[in-house]
Amino acid sequence: MATHTRADFSCPIYIQHNSLNSPETALDLWHSSRCARLACWGGISTRRAREDASNLKPLHAAVNQLGRHIAEFLEALLKMPIATDLAARAISFQRKESTLRALEENVYLFAETLTGLAGEELAGLLIESLDTILYSALAALESPRDLEIDILVNMTDDRSGMMEELRSRHGLQQAGITNHTSALHYATTLFERNVWLLRQLALWMREDAKFSVV
Repeated sequence: MATHTRADFSCPIYIQHNSLNSPETALDLWHSSRCARLACWGGISTRRAREDASNLKPLHAAVNQLGRHIAEFLEALLKMPIATDLAARAISFQRKESTLRALEENVYLFAETLTGLAGEELAGLLIESLDTILYSALAALESPRDLEIDILVNMTDDRSGMMEELRSRHGLQQAGITNHTSALHYATTLFERNVWLLRQLALWMREDAKFSVV
């Protein structure tokens, strides 16, 4: 997988100065940025939890900057006299962008929290599980067919009972006894939050797929 640097994301290459002159094309480019950002976090954040989170900070800052540019673009686009179908598409993108930015923030916190703990059985399980779901989400974004979307929906179904069982098995019911235990407990909470956010993206992709068929 190609290495992503701060420069790759801090420069809003997906939003050129004349993008508002061709909003349909700009929205297609936004979709490309969404795929690239998700691939970036799936390939870097969960694996960097095994190494050094300091390398994540420039990436995190750059992706945040790109997210702000995209949010500003969508807001400006919706203030223009555009066609109803294009406005509906932009509003849908605005909603997804908000979820994607929340996901990026939570994946970053997840990786940062587990730095140095990847040798733990539970930490390794959480890292591999989130990595798998992120790549499934990327597959659904790149090829939004029913099969890929359904797989992502099923993977992100409610697993609160299973998470409680994991916490109990690993002695995390009383978070805060030690820094080590507290970090693992917090990581399980972030994991659940990330899975929930990915489920929202999956359900919206399913909704968009039905709309495109009609």
